[in-house]
Amino acid sequence: MLGGKGEAYHCSDGSSGVLRSYHPLEQLRVSWHQTPDGPPTIVEVALRADGDATLVELTQDHLAPGHDVEHLTGRWTAALADLGTVAER
Repeated sequence: MLGGKGEAYHCSDGSSGVLRSYHPLEQLRVSWHQTPDGPPTIVEVALRADGDATLVELTQDHLAPGHDVEHLTGRWTAALADLGTVAER
């Protein structure tokens, strides 16, 4: 569960960050650290109507050299698949 803008969050997998902006049913932007001492990136989730469905788009910016992009792509693809499973219930 996220708090308000500017509040930190911590996930069970060790990642953490700060809520940057939140617009219900439109957009969520957070800073994200893969590990407590890892460099910050910005993750944005945007929602858009797509006919009778909703399109969910996730982007990640400010990746430092050395970030494993393939690993991150797999991580976010799995997270979006989990979200789709929950949404179908």
